[in-house]
Amino acid sequence: MEVITHSANFTQEEFNDWMLRHVPEHLKPRIEAVLNRSDEARQAEEDRTKLKQSEHMLEQYRQRAHDNCGLRGDQWEDTWETFRRAGTAEEKDSQTTALREAHSRSEQFPDIQRGLMFVGRPGVGKDFFLHCIVRDVLEKTAVYDVRYFYSLNLEKLFKQEWYGDGDNDVTDLEMCMRNCNILLLGDLHKILHVKSEGIVNAMTRVLKQICDEGHPKLFCSSMIPLRHGPVGQDGKRYDYESLFGESIASWLEGSVDEITVFGPNRRNRAAA
Repeated sequence: MEVITHSANFTQEEFNDWMLRHVPEHLKPRIEAVLNRSDEARQAEEDRTKLKQSEHMLEQYRQRAHDNCGLRGDQWEDTWETFRRAGTAEEKDSQTTALREAHSRSEQFPDIQRGLMFVGRPGVGKDFFLHCIVRDVLEKTAVYDVRYFYSLNLEKLFKQEWYGDGDNDVTDLEMCMRNCNILLLGDLHKILHVKSEGIVNAMTRVLKQICDEGHPKLFCSSMIPLRHGPVGQDGKRYDYESLFGESIASWLEGSVDEITVFGPNRRNRAAA
């Protein structure tokens, strides 16, 4: 009878085959049943190990997305439930509409065609809605790259990365904005109004890509509308078309739905 003296050199499949070739015929069914149960147990253990590894990696990705999203401090406390409508009946209606649309699209993400632009005076809750959208998307089962920037902070970040003064310099920050899944920009009009031509060119490329490719999805706030804005005391019309040109206005129209929000300044009420 053949004897195996170095079974450690054999694979499990080879060992199983040897066993079946060297046992009596009447014992083969029982041996096969034992070997099959052993294979099933081993496969189940391998599956459990892979699942744990996948869950660990997913949790790492989720933590990284949380850390990189851009929300800071008490911005994490903004939720749909903590928003309180204020002002006249008409103002409250506008807030309700904005809240409903923001909540609906964050729930439906990524299965949405367009983002949103919240337009209104300072303190009416525009960026509050953006903070809530960030939280909603980060809490989904799937992990998404969510990036929220406020205009003044975004300008500082661009300047920190700027290695040259060429109009076509592409920074890591620009590529981050273009490659994320959902981009949220507070006071978009301010970052387009900076004196740095390089920053404006970078933002122009980002907005053009969003319109042309539908990626990433854009949610933003602004104090001026896309078109037909009010005329100031200086005689200028304050809207995207008048201040930044037809291209910018058209790209944004192709990417977001505009919602006007009315109401009192919540920052003053909070300070009081």
